[in-house]
Amino acid sequence: MVVGQKHWDLLPIGALADSELYHLTAVQSASRWSESHRRRLKDTAGLLECTQQQGEVVMLPHLWWH
Repeated sequence: MVVGQKHWDLLPIGALADSELYHLTAVQSASRWSESHRRRLKDTAGLLECTQQQGEVVMLPHLWWH
């Protein structure tokens, strides 16, 4: 990240069925998910969140949704 910051939402491979993941991301972008929705994904699908700051590099695992 050169300037600013970026929030990342990550889901492991196979955490959700492709159809459910498509529905989640096609209906509403991750930036608009409610806090209760995020908690449910953390508990049931292993959602990971991080905020990348200026000067940091984020390495994404192969095939993880982001």
